[in-house]
Amino acid sequence: YTNKRRIQFEILPKPVENLKAKKRGSNYITLSWKKDSSMKGYEIYRATSYNGTFEKVKTITKSGTTSYRNK
Repeated sequence: YTNKRRIQFEILPKPVENLKAKKRGSNYITLSWKKDSSMKGYEIYRATSYNGTFEKVKTITKSGTTSYRNK
């Protein structure tokens, strides 16, 4: 076999289970989810409008963390 083939792919993590968002006051919400022992951490993304671009706002490196307060 003499030809070369390049394959590009993206691995996407599975979504968290039982994601909940609760309004906490007039300025923020709290996100919470079910703990998954196979996860090593989480990344939180947010858009500021309905069709807006999502930007990463938080990287959580502790697998036991199951909530995030959006300020």
